[in-house]
Amino acid sequence: MTIEALKSRKIAIAGILFNGDENPATESIILSKTGIKNLGRIGNEPYFDKNVIAEYADAFREVLEKL
Repeated sequence: MTIEALKSRKIAIAGILFNGDENPATESIILSKTGIKNLGRIGNEPYFDKNVIAEYADAFREVLEKL
């Protein structure tokens, strides 16, 4: 869902997780135009299952606990 759609529905947005290769110019524009925090980056995963999600949850736990 887009940030605009989330905001229009009054859904709180904790931040953005970018995925794949870094694109500093695009990411900078997204962050500056939305005012939303960058939580981090996930890799180009061939698939997502509960194990992959659990690994990322552990990796981002400290960032997420500060929200």
